[in-house]
Parts: sequence; structure tokens; C-alpha cells
Amino acid sequence: MPTLAPARPSSDTRRHEKDDRLIAAAQALPELRVAVAHPCDEASIGAACEAATLSLIEPILVGPPGKIGAAATALGVDITAYRRVEAAHSHESAARAVASAGEANIPVVPNLEAGNMLAKSFTFLAGADAAGIVLGARVPIILNSRADSRLTRLASCAVASLFVAGQRAARLMPEV
Repeated sequence: MPTLAPARPSSDTRRHEKDDRLIAAAQALPELRVAVAHPCDEASIGAACEAATLSLIEPILVGPPGKIGAAATALGVDITAYRRVEAAHSHESAARAVASAGEANIPVVPNLEAGNMLAKSFTFLAGADAAGIVLGARVPIILNSRADSRLTRLASCAVASLFVAGQRAARLMPEV
């Protein structure tokens, strides 16, 4: 009678363990103040609130108050403790969110669409792990996609927190 090989953990299980370790490392650091641009859908507001609940970030919600409130209500999350910056639409939200962050100075892809295609190719076709932050501005920018998983969104917050802690330890980045 043939014997069965022991079950090998799936790549999803291994990926989750790695993300859990990353998130735990970031939780040991002070919360990172993060401007969340236009969190007007359940995935965006949910990720910001969950990252805050896990003590990864201190969110500043930037966008139309009515849309942000509606997304929070639909998801059943309380956003009253978070600072909010009013902006009329998504473009203004982005502009206000990055106003204090300076300008990016390192082009990585020619445009957002190309960057999005590249990232999606890696994650969906090659099964790569992802955590989205943009460097080159005064502070890192956490960059997530609507299609990102919950863990990818949290990993992005954790990577930003770890990066800033490293920069502060090296005294390369002041506290904002």
C-alpha cells in the first residue's frame, strides 16, 4: 500500500506566516501617521481602520466627508477618533494628502498604469508577495490597490512603519 507524503503547507499559508511576522515587527514600533487619500470605499476605509486597530498607523482621512462617512457606515466602523481633512474629490484628496510630503524624485515606471500592470503581473501571474510604498518624497507613501488583499494592505503599512523607524534610527528622517 503506498504511503502519502506529508502535506506541504500551501504557498498561501507560508505567505500569511511571513505577513504575520512582518505585521508583528511593525506593531512593536510607534504608530506611523498616514494620510489616507480618498478612502471612500469599504476596502480603503476598512484597511485604514484595521491598520489603526492593529497599531500600525494613525490614519488621517483625506476626502469628501460624506463619502468617507458612508463607506465607514456601510462597513460598520467608527472613524470618529481619526483626524479628517476635507477634500471635494479624488484629485484634490491626493493633492492634499501629499502636500506635506514633497515631490517624488525617483521614477520607477513611466506612469501609474504601467506600474499597476507590472505590480499585478507579479502578484497575480507570478504569485509574488507585495507591499506598496513609494519612496522619494519627504515621507513614504503607502500605495495600495482595490484588488489588494487584506494582508497586502497591512503589509504595506508594516513596511512603511519599519522603513520610517529605520530612517529615524539613522536620523535621516525627522518625526512629522
